[in-house]
Amino acid sequence: PQGASRPLGRWAGAMSADSGEWTIGRLLEWTSARLAQAGIAEARLDTEILLATAIGGRRIDLYAQHGRTALPEERSRFRDMVRRRLDREPVSHIVGKREFYGLELKVDARVLIPRHETELVVDEARACLKGIPAPLVVDVGTGSGAILLAILRHAPDAVGLGVDRSEGALEVARANAEAHGLGGRAQLRRERRRRRGRCRRDTRRQPRRPAGPGHRGAPSRHQSPWDSA
Repeated sequence: PQGASRPLGRWAGAMSADSGEWTIGRLLEWTSARLAQAGIAEARLDTEILLATAIGGRRIDLYAQHGRTALPEERSRFRDMVRRRLDREPVSHIVGKREFYGLELKVDARVLIPRHETELVVDEARACLKGIPAPLVVDVGTGSGAILLAILRHAPDAVGLGVDRSEGALEVARANAEAHGLGGRAQLRRERRRRRGRCRRDTRRQPRRPAGPGHRGAPSRHQSPWDSA
């Protein structure tokens, strides 16, 4: 709703206006509650990911540093992230990464965010590849390269081809391949758009053989099948 943006902005701005001490624990609890009130389903998880990114650590570090006062620059980074999340920007786009099948992948607005359910596709592919020597894996619409790179990571003798129509997506996929040492086994190329085939009537005049007695005029072998008899 349009009217909801102003209270959300007040929540995000309260961190800078509040004169109290903002510890890591207080930031975690306060922001989780605000995101939940804004209707964000995984408010606690989102807060942990954003806050851990803001302090340059891991989610477990939030609890190890629960009583530490956040630095001004950490609060500033976190506040900007919270504003973006309240605007419904995906967490993975905010932090620029996503974990998928044990791989930390770069993601941004040029690619779709890999879903955890998609890991089942990797499971199925790995099962299918068993017993096949040096298989070639083709991933059409590769996006961030998540599926292809996860398969190659667990199939050391396989090579892969990933295609996508978006050059921006391929740039992300190439960066992920290089980051995980798979650039030499994963070829990533742009899919060329092809015109859809269309049947066109041949309007050229074609010779016909004379019809025999009682024959209604069968087409000759030179006649186009789209010509009328």
